[in-house]
Amino acid sequence: MDNLVKAKALLVSARRLYGPSGDSVDRSNEEAEFNAFIRIGLKLFDIPPETLGRVSEADLVAAMLAEDREHGATAPRKRGRPPTLHKHLQITYTIEAYIGTGLTREAAIDRAAENWPLAPSTIEKIYKDNKLLEAESKAVRNYFGSDPDTPKDVDEAIRQFRESARRGE
Repeated sequence: MDNLVKAKALLVSARRLYGPSGDSVDRSNEEAEFNAFIRIGLKLFDIPPETLGRVSEADLVAAMLAEDREHGATAPRKRGRPPTLHKHLQITYTIEAYIGTGLTREAAIDRAAENWPLAPSTIEKIYKDNKLLEAESKAVRNYFGSDPDTPKDVDEAIRQFRESARRGE
């Protein structure tokens, strides 16, 4: 896949998760999360940072509209609360981190269910829906939490994430 295509996809994902910049009064925390997401994406997908500058705003809008049209044509309307994609990605990354510490997939899902207040079946569904390709999966396992040594390190990262979400950070 071309680096420009990967960069466009990364920016579209970031915009979908964090919204366009400048719309909110308190954007400092959201900008920090947006920038962290971009840095991780650049590292995971091996995209040179200067490639992001080659993606125009018009290209981003066109890509997002094309995704919306494609998704709207194939997906039926669902009832209920929409998924929180940033939390789903965090859950997926923590499962990958647990696996990176030596736990089996099943044990990682059970451990994640204990630390995220969700049922194991829900955690497994989130993981299946957001599972990464093998190369990205290995990169996340090594990147998350500066290469955690034990599952307790991942537990602590989950605790910190949930605590900062409660405080609104």
